[in-house]
Amino acid sequence: MFPWLEKLLYELPASKPGPKKPLQVLCLGPGRSGTESLRNALLVLGYDAVFHGSDHTIARADLDATIGDCEAVIDMPCVNFACELIEAFPEAKVVINTHELDAWYASYQLTFERYRGGWSGFRNRARSWFCAELYWLQRSGEYNFERFLNGESHATVKWRYREHVAMVKGSVQADRLLEWKIQDG
Repeated sequence: MFPWLEKLLYELPASKPGPKKPLQVLCLGPGRSGTESLRNALLVLGYDAVFHGSDHTIARADLDATIGDCEAVIDMPCVNFACELIEAFPEAKVVINTHELDAWYASYQLTFERYRGGWSGFRNRARSWFCAELYWLQRSGEYNFERFLNGESHATVKWRYREHVAMVKGSVQADRLLEWKIQDG
């Protein structure tokens, strides 16, 4: 689509002001690894605002404006900026949430199918032509999956998952890192 037409038809919502509260928790496990459950747990623990990627669209340049006054971030697109977030917020605790690899892969395939494949993917793309919110949700989902794959084919997605988890673990000092496995409850 032409960028000028995209802006005309699908206006983005206004950006939020910059951060008001310090970002305290970075949950950097890939999507489909218990992110909604982890978000709910953080809210129960008293974090007032938790940025969950499925609730928002984001561009890298708009990160501060997008996360606003959130105290924690989870899921895409923040996962795609894990190194930058770890460096930018050295006081924040980091959670690497993981899922058993084959179960994660099955969930990933179902979700990716919703965005790209078959009748379901076509139906969702067609609906997005008539609603700006659905349009940006669709575009965000497609972008986030492609960015997570880092130019690799979908055949290497399990390898990419393992690489991402190892990168997060290797980028954070042990006293800042918590590994949470979804199968642990």
